[in-house]
Amino acid sequence: MIVRVGVGEDRAPWQCIAYGDGTTAGIESLTDEGAL
Repeated sequence: MIVRVGVGEDRAPWQCIAYGDGTTAGIESLTDEGAL
């Protein structure tokens, strides 16, 4: 399952893959970090 969350005051978008056993993988920012 893909999980997307907003992090911090600005609700910066992040996503990861969540597995049924509680582990995660592929954690990545969806923000255009070149614009920061």
